[in-house]
Parts: sequence; C-alpha cells; structure tokens
Amino acid sequence: RKGPPDPHSVLGVRPGASPAEIRSAFLARCKEVHPDGDPSDPSRHGRFLLLAEAYAALSAPRAGTAPRD
Repeated sequence: RKGPPDPHSVLGVRPGASPAEIRSAFLARCKEVHPDGDPSDPSRHGRFLLLAEAYAALSAPRAGTAPRD
C-alpha cells in the first residue's frame, strides 16, 4: 500500500527548503496545473489539490518551532 506522496517531491523542492523557496515552487506549479488553464482536462483538479495539500503540509508551523513572521 502506498502512502501519501512526499510533499517535497510534489512541489519539486529539497527537504529543508526555505519558506520562500516553497512558496515560489508552489506558485510556479500552480500555474502549470491550475484547472482554469485547461478546463477540458479533468486531471488538473486532482493535481491542483495535491499541490495545495503539499504546500499546506510544508508551510504549516511545526510543533516546537518559533513562529514565522
């Protein structure tokens, strides 16, 4: 059984990437797969949701870390 995809590989960033690198990669990938880019391609919706989940996972504050400003 496969687990969820690694958020780093989904966004194309290395582990330990900075918040700015993560955001930049997310925005670039969104432009590639956003459902509005090709409404006739139903797979774009799922790929976009996967990107959003990966971004949320990598940008969420981790327990025991200082808040980001």
